[in-house]
Amino acid sequence: MKHTTWKCEPRKSLALVGGLTMRLLSLVLLALVLVVLVSALLGGCQQARSTGGVTRSSAVPGFIQEGKVYDFGWYGNGVTQVKLRVLKIRPEGWLQVQNLKSGDVVWINLNLVFAVQEVEQ
Repeated sequence: MKHTTWKCEPRKSLALVGGLTMRLLSLVLLALVLVVLVSALLGGCQQARSTGGVTRSSAVPGFIQEGKVYDFGWYGNGVTQVKLRVLKIRPEGWLQVQNLKSGDVVWINLNLVFAVQEVEQ
């Protein structure tokens, strides 16, 4: 009876399996990193969209309306109060106003104002 000898080269088989395993692991990790990055980006976009880029502290109060005249007070060289007509309102806290004395038209930010009083015309 003749004996047949099988030569098995486990090192080559393991290297092939190890190479495939590493490639598969690399692809899975890359996919996981992409999912995390996309989730972070979308989460940031949703947050910005929900607030509209406007913070509560800088939003224009509902009682300020275009066309009306207000006495605005802020600190500069002492306390300054000026009568201004509101021409345009930006929701993030900016108002385009016209100085009733000089006629100048400027933009002011309500974060710098400490008092607003409506003036009867």
